[in-house]
Amino acid sequence: MIYFDNAASTAPLKEVIEAMNETYKTAWANPSSIHTEGQRARVAIENARDKVAEVLSAKSSEIFFTSSATEAINLMIPLIVESNQIQNIITSHTEHPAILKTLQSLKNINIQYVKLDKNGEVELAHLDEVLSNNSKKTLVALMHANNEIGNLLPIKKVVEICKKHQALFFCDMVQTIGKYKVDLEKLQVDFAVASAHKFHGPKGNGILYIKSGKKYAPLLLGGSQERNMRSGTENISGIVGTAKALEEFEKHFEDRSKHIENLKKYCVKKLIENFPEVSFNGTSQNGGLYNLINFSLPLKNISRQAIDMKFDMAGIAISQGSACSSGVNQLSEIVKIVHGEKSNAIRVSLSFDNKIEEIDKFIEVIKTKFMNIN
Repeated sequence: MIYFDNAASTAPLKEVIEAMNETYKTAWANPSSIHTEGQRARVAIENARDKVAEVLSAKSSEIFFTSSATEAINLMIPLIVESNQIQNIITSHTEHPAILKTLQSLKNINIQYVKLDKNGEVELAHLDEVLSNNSKKTLVALMHANNEIGNLLPIKKVVEICKKHQALFFCDMVQTIGKYKVDLEKLQVDFAVASAHKFHGPKGNGILYIKSGKKYAPLLLGGSQERNMRSGTENISGIVGTAKALEEFEKHFEDRSKHIENLKKYCVKKLIENFPEVSFNGTSQNGGLYNLINFSLPLKNISRQAIDMKFDMAGIAISQGSACSSGVNQLSEIVKIVHGEKSNAIRVSLSFDNKIEEIDKFIEVIKTKFMNIN
């Protein structure tokens, strides 16, 4: 199977699996226990926290482990609102459902949506304008990279605008942490989340970043784990695996990212050469995430699900958007914005273990199975 769905999830690295298996053998006790076995488990967690903090240029005290980015979003945003007396939230219509549905569940909060341009990018002038016209305590919640079309947010500029208006900034960095060198100290975001399975780590493990000095209440009550932030016995092996995945990312970033960039350029080139009618959604043709392409072809009389299944039967795993919404038979908001109501947007998301030959087969499958070109 050719796997082109790395924005949905990635294969765990061999080094990650080995580190996790070793943890099951040597650091399996309750990390809250004061005996030797418990403290061995505690050391494993804290060493992992230190490694994550080092890779992300953060303080260890700013890093918290959760079961997923979705959990962190669902629990943290209401607590930010409560702890900071937030009355107004600014976001976009194209955020991940975990953000949008969490925001929509809040009571007595005014939600405003920043304008997007024709490519689906946040209009920074409008963000500045909305904040200028608002006197209430505000939280801005925007993703660093769109998971469907790959647009990248100019995060430093957003931080500048937020600071100018004393607004807090919550950033979904699920698609960028573990793919880009992220310096949280320099970026100065207030809150951020990441997910280990997006960067070749284990599933069921998230990272929550809370900048020092920011107000917050505990996520889960009942114990002192995660410095009283998230009660419940920690997933030691998963935490170790998360840190190992980031360690391997840092070690191989230059070579692997260059390889993926070259694959993307090759795929774009082949799509244009073979299908003159191809159109690219968002900024994915020449910009955006270096591992993601989102494009459309004039495919008629075929449903979104049928497109995915046809590729699957040909031995290629791709998707048309967020895996979290794959069972919903409706077009995503971001694709509507950048490509109208056409429903044939195809997302290709690459990893370092993909090859040129796989892209050649992908192009051939489109020609023979979808475009009837022999």
